[in-house]
Amino acid sequence: MSYEVSAVRPSSVSSGGGAIVTVDGAGFDPEPGATAVTIGGAACRVLTATSTRLTCAAPPESDTAAQTQGGSGLLYELWLDAEVSDLGDLSALTPDSDGYHSEVLLGAAVTNNSFGQAAAEGSRFVGRLGGWLRAPHAGQYVLTLRSDGAGQLRTGPAPGELETTPVVETSGNFESVQKSALINMTDGQLTYFEATHKEGSSAGGYRLQVGLIDYQTPVTRDQTTAATTDSQTIYIKGDLRLEQQVLSFEGVPSAALSSVQLEYNGVLSQTPVDANTATNETWRTAVENMFAAQCAYAAMDQAWVRSYEEQSPPTGSETGTRQSEAVEPWCGSWVLYKPWNKLWRAGTDQEIRLPRHRWSLSVVCFHSSV
Repeated sequence: MSYEVSAVRPSSVSSGGGAIVTVDGAGFDPEPGATAVTIGGAACRVLTATSTRLTCAAPPESDTAAQTQGGSGLLYELWLDAEVSDLGDLSALTPDSDGYHSEVLLGAAVTNNSFGQAAAEGSRFVGRLGGWLRAPHAGQYVLTLRSDGAGQLRTGPAPGELETTPVVETSGNFESVQKSALINMTDGQLTYFEATHKEGSSAGGYRLQVGLIDYQTPVTRDQTTAATTDSQTIYIKGDLRLEQQVLSFEGVPSAALSSVQLEYNGVLSQTPVDANTATNETWRTAVENMFAAQCAYAAMDQAWVRSYEEQSPPTGSETGTRQSEAVEPWCGSWVLYKPWNKLWRAGTDQEIRLPRHRWSLSVVCFHSSV
């Protein structure tokens, strides 16, 4: 024979024992001695029994074991046409109060169902969802709350021992998810929670949802939409420090210094430097030319009308914007940014037409003509 428990009241009793506990549900055996009730492993002496309700005398706290979770599911209780000023104190509402409904849920989400139709249509109500949370592993967690009507979420070591200050509060907008601060839990830790909410005279339903964010789960977005895959950005900041070197020529004849070439990693500077008369700018130019990319061209007659060394564009011979710093040149020192439609062969008045999709050609290099 199966049975179902829908409500237990009150949620806490005195530690001395003897308080009357009422258990509502279905499938109870009314025969004397056929049904047993325990609280924390200690017998709660059955006083009355029907198929839908039991009453028993609570044992003293000293006889009970540590509080643990019960069976699967969370108990949601709803009081229609009810109102409280403090969501942290629902002691005035009991299963015997008018408009009481209850349901055992397998998840932590309450949706509008048959007994809540009146709430969905705008009736005043007070709701409470309670149960146990077991931490799957040690770490930091965040509790979330969404609710129709103002809501609060409290936690504690056991029923009746909830913290006075809620860990999460909502203003009543179900589409807005409110989050708690980080909560440290040990592996397998049991935490009791109660989420309460209420609605005034305006319509809006009585939905309520409690969530848990686990930042250490191995589950990814590809496995479930409830997971969020981490997205991380690495920022690297570097400091550019220009190196200064001093070239000293000692004991070298002046004739030998009239033609000096620099070399780096097998690459020589393009033009020899006369070290006898060279200025700082001369050496700078030699170094820059040595490190500049050098391009080889198979058809030199296709060179543009002016070489890349010319800083001033030829009159009437090119369109676009010359770039020397904003755009990295491919070859030489200058590039032409977004040319239009008139470029010319070197030494001729023959126009070089750009490809049909000319806007795809965003940069044109200059090189020396022969």
